Amino acid sequence: MVTSHDLTGSRLGDYEIGERLGKGGMGEVYQAVDTRRGRRVALKLLSSAIADDTSARDRFMRESRTAATLTDPHILPIHDWGEIDGQLFIDMRLVGGRDLRRVISEDGPMSPKTAVKIIAQIGSAIDAAHRVGLIHRDVKPDNIVIDDHGFAYLVDFGLAMHVTDTRLTNAGYAIGSFRYMAPERFGVDDVGPQVDIYALTCVLYECLVGVPPFSYATTAEQMIAAHLNADPQKFGSPFDDVIATGMAKRPDARYPDAASLVEAAQKALIQTPDSSPLRVIGPKSTAPLNVSADVEQSVDRPQSADVAQQYATTTLRALPPVNRSRPRILALTVAAVVIVGLGGWYVMNNAGSTTTRTASAPTHTATSADTAEIVWRTNVGAAEVSLWLSSSGYNWVTVAATSALTADARIWSPQSGWRTSQVYASAPTEFTTPRVYAPGSTCIRLIVNYGADTLNDKIC
Repeated sequence: MVTSHDLTGSRLGDYEIGERLGKGGMGEVYQAVDTRRGRRVALKLLSSAIADDTSARDRFMRESRTAATLTDPHILPIHDWGEIDGQLFIDMRLVGGRDLRRVISEDGPMSPKTAVKIIAQIGSAIDAAHRVGLIHRDVKPDNIVIDDHGFAYLVDFGLAMHVTDTRLTNAGYAIGSFRYMAPERFGVDDVGPQVDIYALTCVLYECLVGVPPFSYATTAEQMIAAHLNADPQKFGSPFDDVIATGMAKRPDARYPDAASLVEAAQKALIQTPDSSPLRVIGPKSTAPLNVSADVEQSVDRPQSADVAQQYATTTLRALPPVNRSRPRILALTVAAVVIVGLGGWYVMNNAGSTTTRTASAPTHTATSADTAEIVWRTNVGAAEVSLWLSSSGYNWVTVAATSALTADARIWSPQSGWRTSQVYASAPTEFTTPRVYAPGSTCIRLIVNYGADTLNDKIC
């Protein structure tokens, strides 16, 4: 299994494991040598959270097989995948170069011509995945590698899922950077391929000006609010319309595919006389960016794909209330299924009836006779996150930190709104959030930041 120590110098089957290239919540990536085929590869070793669950492992195998069939030249090829001594692995082509995050950080914003060239290559990869029913779900500069010749690869289908499984986002892991997540990712409705179009447009924006959209938002809550309510700042160039369409709040108002986004960007490029990077000139949005513990609820709000209309009645003091009544996951393990993409995993419970209910302030109070148990546990980076449930219907989160990194945790329920831990510049060994009241089949949200890693999850 993936362990907390560096596996450099060890061996796994035919693989001699070399330098560790990266580590995250879903596993680790090493440079390795496939001794049977005599080639150097990038070897991703997946977390035991996937390997220890039969359903998760089966899903991983299916999605690996699908992803391995993708032949677009801008998708990092998968050589092999499987299980060795209980360890799930993915064998990928080892590519030299820099990820786009590092390129922008070191070189600054790009000329429009270079930016469009990169987006065109990644757009080709996204459309190829969509054609076979795969949604990447984590398109961002960190997952785009530019080799020494300017050739771009889309990497890490770690959050990929089949389009027929989009319902998993209703109660599953929503892992990925907030800065590139489409508005519907923060709601309860199904998501589709348009989330990748939104994210790719955010990447185009960042390539052009050197910072992502809504860079003025400094907290997770502000970033969510901006994606739901705000318009991206303008450049005063033909690219403004391209960005506005690609980042439309409603999925059906965006470009239908990445090729259409690229075509629009290429037309804007022709109309852009200056080859130097663009500058943001528009004012910051006046949309409210404060998220407080006071919940402004809309009664009997219908579920709709029309995200702009769905949230038009709130000033976003909290994420929208959930009106889907389903059993609490992991409190009844027979209702829980762990679903796996290539290195990512999702939690889904059996769908129940759909009802509409009115959220109200809690009248229940905890008593000294309360008992509590951990009903769900996962990792964000190297920190362990545990969700507690008391017999009186209260939830809270504890975070066990292994390093003194910046950290904070938030928990939300329709009844209590957001409750936030202290924000730590140097995390203690363990910290906790205040309690929220979440009776019966109420859905809750968790946001945990630990160093550079973020967990954004809804649990029902």
